[in-house]
Amino acid sequence: DFPVKTRRLKRSRRASTLLWLCQGPRLWLTRRPEQGVWAGLWSLPEWPAERAGGVGLPAWPGFWRALPPVEHALTHLDWTLHPLHWTLPQDLPPPARTAVEEAVGPGRWCNRDEALAMGLPAPVRRLLQEFRSPGDAASAD
Repeated sequence: DFPVKTRRLKRSRRASTLLWLCQGPRLWLTRRPEQGVWAGLWSLPEWPAERAGGVGLPAWPGFWRALPPVEHALTHLDWTLHPLHWTLPQDLPPPARTAVEEAVGPGRWCNRDEALAMGLPAPVRRLLQEFRSPGDAASAD
């Protein structure tokens, strides 16, 4: 018997925006679905890439800035991640914060050290390690 040539998987491309939502030293993480890429891990909320340049962004309070794109290769997928860092005001009234939380979906607030102790996808972990949020100044080492 000779080795049988296997069918080669066709790699696909995807582009997504990752929302790094902060309020002071806290950031919002969501749990990935149990099926699919990064199943069950905690991550930054994700949207289609059209929002990477600010197109279609909600009118939330605070300010945002686009961070450099991150290229991530999986076995079947080349994925361009466009991180968007959004800082909510510290004095944001609870009803307004709740509206933002509902818009991004279920998740939880945690500080950067708590986030880094959680199960995170490698590119999200690198992003949180490499870039400092303005709210991190109080907790800088």
